[in-house]
Parts: sequence; C-alpha cells; structure tokens
Amino acid sequence: MNLVWMDAETLKQPRRHYIRPPIAERVATVWGNIDEEHFLTNFESWREQVQRAYPHYEPHKEWLIMVKERDGVPLYDTLQPELRITHRFARKSDDGRREFGMRCPQDSLAFHLFTRPDVRHGYATLFGEIQAWLPQWMRHFSVQQVTKVNLYYANLIDPETAKPFVDNGQLELQKVLRSFLALPGAHEALIPPYDCTATVLLSENPKSVLTFRIHGDTETRLQPTVRVDFGVEIFPEKAGLDADGALRLFDYAHERILERFELVFTEEAKQFFSSE
Repeated sequence: MNLVWMDAETLKQPRRHYIRPPIAERVATVWGNIDEEHFLTNFESWREQVQRAYPHYEPHKEWLIMVKERDGVPLYDTLQPELRITHRFARKSDDGRREFGMRCPQDSLAFHLFTRPDVRHGYATLFGEIQAWLPQWMRHFSVQQVTKVNLYYANLIDPETAKPFVDNGQLELQKVLRSFLALPGAHEALIPPYDCTATVLLSENPKSVLTFRIHGDTETRLQPTVRVDFGVEIFPEKAGLDADGALRLFDYAHERILERFELVFTEEAKQFFSSE
C-alpha cells in the first residue's frame, strides 16, 4: 500500500518543540479479528508474557444483562447475565501511579501512556511499545490483518498546565483556544458545563477521520479544568494491514494531531507550552 498524504513542502516544515505540553494521556489502539475460543485458549500464555513488562494485572469486569422480548415486551424470566472482562495490565512508578497501560479485549490491543509534570514521555515512547508488542500480539493470537487503528490524545487545561490563563479562579479560554468559542448572543464568559465536538474526513483512501472535542471536566479534576481531545481513526482498505503497515498509520495519525494542535491553540498558549 502506498501511503501518501502530505506534499514535500509540508514535510520540510519544522515542528515547534513543546517543553511542557498539556497532554495527559496518549492511547494507541489496533483492532483485529480473533475467534473467541482461540482467544480464551491462548490468553493465559499471553498474560504470562505480558506481565514480565506490565506486572500489574487489573481486569475490569462488567455484567451484561441480556433480556429477550416478545412483541416489544421484555420477558424477565429470560434474564441471561453475561460477564465481560477487559484484561488490563499496568506498569507503575515507585509511588504507585500508572505510567503505562495495556488493554487486551478479544478484538483489540491498546496502549496507554500517561504523563504528569515531573515525568513526561512523548510519542516516540508510545510508538516503541506498539512496535515491540503489535507483532507479538498478532503472532500469538493468529491475527492475520489489522482492521482499524486509532490514536487518541487527551490534553488537560487547568491551573497546573495553564497557570497564566487562570484569573480569579476562572479559566480564560479565549486566551488558550481558537475553536468553539465564538458563540452568538450576549454573555460575559463561557463556563461549565459545555461539550463541543467536530469530526472531519481527512482521507478517503484509506478512510481516516479526525475528531476534536473540548469539554469541561467538573467531576474528576482540579477546577477549573477543560479537556481538549484529539483522535484519529483509520480504516484500512479491504485487504487489511500487517504490523508494519499499521505502524506507518500511527505515524500519519500523530502528524495529523500535531497539525490540529497547532491550529486549535492560540499563539500565546503555544508560547507558554514551549517555554521553560
């Protein structure tokens, strides 16, 4: 497959280096077709292999209640509870915080890379994990082709990551972001709760889409906090991809996210993210 999306002039342009970007998490995911019986038969040997690098096994369990219907009426005497387990592994720092994560549902493999002010990892670190484990996963579970890839970046804008833009407890979003702020009508400020999402088609061959979302986080973070999320999802051609082809798509997705980052954040914010 010939993957060409950028012209030569675009490739020559140097990227700005961000010393303290507001990114909190990067997630890279691949999907492939695995027979359920084959997955269950081979999972324990996979778990032994993974735990040498990701020693903390933290499965997430969900009970799904399946109810049959008759003429649109649920028949509660047909309840069929089903346990769904998402196998999760983690590599943690000395203080117990998760730095790297791996999720292994039946149909996909995902890597999570967490950052914080005192420990910052970049895309190269995440790519290294994918590069090391994707071929092993495909061999172990007899995955013939990658059917989809997704790269997701979560940015947190809060008093810690954007201190100059917080005034009297209010986040001055107009000084940080250039998107989703020009709302019609008279008002003094944009305040939580809010949630804005846009999805654009980047390419038809192979099909790739970028989703950009800005939303207030009022439950889990120090206030005021805004999440700025970017995700690129790529659907290969019908023939699917081998491991090397999937890795090339992650590079492409990473470049598209960097381009949008440059467009979405203000020059003032980017100068702050790139300064000591």
